[in-house]
Amino acid sequence: MANTVHELIKNNYKVIVVVGGGITARNYISAATQVNSSKGVLDHLGILVSRLNARVFIEALHNDELVYSEPPENLQQVRAAIQIKPIVVLGGLQPGQSTTAVAALCAEYCQANKVVYGTDVDAVYTADPRKDKSAKPLQRITYSKLRELTQNSDNILPGQYRIMDGVALTILERSKIEAQILMGSKDNMLRAVLKGERVGTLIVDG
Repeated sequence: MANTVHELIKNNYKVIVVVGGGITARNYISAATQVNSSKGVLDHLGILVSRLNARVFIEALHNDELVYSEPPENLQQVRAAIQIKPIVVLGGLQPGQSTTAVAALCAEYCQANKVVYGTDVDAVYTADPRKDKSAKPLQRITYSKLRELTQNSDNILPGQYRIMDGVALTILERSKIEAQILMGSKDNMLRAVLKGERVGTLIVDG
């Protein structure tokens, strides 16, 4: 992923990278759940892990001239940082939001042209392909339809955000920000951003 970011910078893009907590965050959340921590505390643990992951990714980028050295912790800091350096990396911002929502908020606040979500799935499907063998990948979907697909109880639990949470969808929709969900490989990212190809699923205004 670090090579992908550098390739985008070579093509004169500014890049805000939002890093999630991943398996490590889920492990901490699971452990804290066993001692009856509140949902807010669970979210905060996830945020702390995502910020550690962001710091590791900053190190992986190996370029002090191009990379902002600290993960911002609010939107004002994100905007200030991207005006100083072309690469900004951060984790979560506040409880109740997934890093999916953070990416949407950063895009809106900094007036980005597009949000690309690199995930472990190749597209949005009509249903969970791990549970429903008849599920079909979608090349294009509206905000409202994606909201229908993601409306379920476990989509709002700490560490359990799926493709997209409600906050992210609300931000994307109100500012009409184009978003793309795809398998997070270097090739897919560059095809989506540099060539404008429809890799994965494009999320658009209805």
